[in-house]
Amino acid sequence: MTNNNETTQWLNASLFKALNQQDAKLLLIYQGKTRVFKPGVSVFTIGRNPACNIVIDNLSCSRLHLNIVYRKGKFVLEVKGLNGVFVRTDTGHEICVAQQEQIPLTGLGIIGLGKPTGQCGNNVVHFKCEYTENEHMVSIDNTGTDPL
Repeated sequence: MTNNNETTQWLNASLFKALNQQDAKLLLIYQGKTRVFKPGVSVFTIGRNPACNIVIDNLSCSRLHLNIVYRKGKFVLEVKGLNGVFVRTDTGHEICVAQQEQIPLTGLGIIGLGKPTGQCGNNVVHFKCEYTENEHMVSIDNTGTDPL
């Protein structure tokens, strides 16, 4: 049964836009080299192809194994490689993400390409998501009315 006294609180368009354009960056570390991916760059690529942003020299990794995009305020990992990826977060939880699946990256963790992270040796990519809060992040005006 629905409680009619509870209404959805509306978020105004300018605040929603500010939330999605916050100052963010994704640090990607592979074999001691750090790369920074920021919103505004269309796509960050990882794979065996020399044209990728991070080149992995391992046959369990596809030529284009994954893309990372910044979409709606999140860094999203898109799996392209046949063997998928394994993402382990700082909590120790590891998830297998299959080809054509996507997962948002949050906090920090490790990406294993084609194998669980514990089986990849030094062929893992460490990541860290950093978001800078601004005045729009700390206060949301909930005084709007529900138009329905």
